[in-house]
Formats: sequence, C-alpha cells, structure tokens
Amino acid sequence: MSAAWRYFKISEKEARIAICKTCSADISRGGVTAKTFTTSGLLHHLKSKHPDKYAEYDQITSAQKKKVLPSTPTPSVADLFEKVARKYLSAPCTSTDSERLFSAASHVLDEKRNRLMADKAEKLLFIKKNLPLFLNK
Repeated sequence: MSAAWRYFKISEKEARIAICKTCSADISRGGVTAKTFTTSGLLHHLKSKHPDKYAEYDQITSAQKKKVLPSTPTPSVADLFEKVARKYLSAPCTSTDSERLFSAASHVLDEKRNRLMADKAEKLLFIKKNLPLFLNK
C-alpha cells in the first residue's frame, strides 16, 4: 500500500474519491474501477497544497527504497555448468532435430559434391546449423 494513504482516506460516499486528512479536500483517485485507481492525483495535491507533508512522504518513500533486500546467493561455477549441461547435453525428446540435420546433410552432400571429405562436410554442417545462432545475438 502506498505511503500516500497516511495523508488521505477513501470517501465513504464514493470509492473513487479520496479525502485529504489535512484540509478535507475531495481528490479524484483517477480511473473508473478499483483496478484503475491511482495515487497520482493525491500526490499532486499533497505536493502543491501541503509541501511539508509531501517532504515527509518523500522521506518515507526514500527510506523504503533504501531498505536492503536479502541478497540471493551467487550461483557457483558448478551450478552454471550444470545449467548449461542440462540445456545442451540432454537428449531431445523428439527426433525432429536429427531429421533436420539429415536433411541439411543431404543438401551439403549431393551428387555434385561426392568427393567432399568427411571432416569438411562436418564443418560445413556445423556452420550451416550454428551460424544463425551467432548472428541472432
């Protein structure tokens, strides 16, 4: 809940109106439904009509922002390797990747390239399948 509510209360007559606790002014909360209500108008009123209260509000919100959140432990190198290994070294659950590789191999090794050595064919297939990964970064 916003710290602005220290200085305002919701009108008992109409939910889209907030009442300033300092000067009893009716301030629109914006929007039509509860999901679209905001505190922007309330803060504008506080800043323009009650600068001392706004300074107090500003101190409260800055203190809340400065609170240190509990830090998450830094993952170890082993954790990172495990994550990478699970992603790239696990067996695929379908055979579509291997079928795509065989299809690409049929384009590289055809009747016109029948003298292509195995190591060069492997390098061409590697480039064909992995170059798009490097270019999309």
